[in-house]
Amino acid sequence: MTLTLDVELPDELHQLRLPAAVAARLQELLDRQDSGQPLSSAEREEAEGLVDLAEFLTLLRRRAERLISRPLMLAIRREEAVRGRHPPPPVD
Repeated sequence: MTLTLDVELPDELHQLRLPAAVAARLQELLDRQDSGQPLSSAEREEAEGLVDLAEFLTLLRRRAERLISRPLMLAIRREEAVRGRHPPPPVD
């Protein structure tokens, strides 16, 4: 099964990050856990959810960056192919 999501990307890719207050909350929970203080089950679930969200946003940001840079790379390769430096890129 394939799942496809249509996501509208922000103009600034740096916006695909946890908001500062949410990142601070995650850091607080992780710091407490690292110092040996036990987290409640609700706090542990919260931390796990925030880590999952942060990883998902990172994945979206990196894929968006790759998609944005791809047309530029294809244009450069086509130009190099015209000049005889590389074979032409595959057509999608």
